[in-house]
Amino acid sequence: MTNLGQGDPLWSRINTLPDYEVQRTNLLVLRERYLPLADANFDTELYLNFGSCFWEMYLACALLDRGLPLLPRSQRDTAGPDLCIQGDGNRIWIEATAPRAGKGTDAVPGIFEGNGWIPESQIVLRYRSAVEEKHKRWLKYVDSGIVSVDEPFLVAVNGFQIPDGNNAFPDEVPYQVQSVIPLGAPSVTIDRETGEVLRQGFETRWHIRKKSGVQVSIGVFLDDAYAGISGLLFSAAHPLYLQQSGIAPLSHLHNPKAVGTKALPRGWVQVGMEYWVEENQLLRCPLQVGA
Repeated sequence: MTNLGQGDPLWSRINTLPDYEVQRTNLLVLRERYLPLADANFDTELYLNFGSCFWEMYLACALLDRGLPLLPRSQRDTAGPDLCIQGDGNRIWIEATAPRAGKGTDAVPGIFEGNGWIPESQIVLRYRSAVEEKHKRWLKYVDSGIVSVDEPFLVAVNGFQIPDGNNAFPDEVPYQVQSVIPLGAPSVTIDRETGEVLRQGFETRWHIRKKSGVQVSIGVFLDDAYAGISGLLFSAAHPLYLQQSGIAPLSHLHNPKAVGTKALPRGWVQVGMEYWVEENQLLRCPLQVGA
């Protein structure tokens, strides 16, 4: 990878400092695998917008590792979504996004800037904003004829650029899931007299109120208007913690409103954790590689 100058701060850090030789080597491996599939100007974009480009090429390599055939940009409309899986007569489109902390009063504060509490609502809002942006992009792709309204369309999000953007506790509902399904923090109902636990699960949360007072809908995957999104792919992959042993797991949330040809079968990714809604319950199952 050529050093083109200052560029993205994280990119410059990895590309120039001697302490990041392992990360540079691992990024080179990802880049070499992804370059035949990418835009002609991918190296320039990697230098200018490293976060999103890292996630795009990481995701592509993760899908290639699962044996999923990706269609090169040179063989499709370059104005289309980031990735395209070409199956037997069908296509699965993927838009990748790595949102940042945001700006203004609803921005996620840095790890050392907050009051010691993880700003969960602000984090969820950042993911929600990313999903909204990609939903609007999907509408444009359909209007332009690049993507068929019946083809599966996934939004892939990675929160490594958001401070505390990935859940610390595996038993919690991931922030990415919270951004589209109306579930929040763990909740326990206890009988005051006996101390018996009557019910436990997660709080129901349909909206998050921004500092401006505007309420943002969180349950969009239960809204027919968002049935065009087949689901979410997400991962905690971080360019500073790449492992030479291979690609870390992806997780997949199915959109219950996506039906027919828009709906993807359970287990199609075969890696990480899979989430789906059944009888108004959020269920999950770990998928083993090769399962």
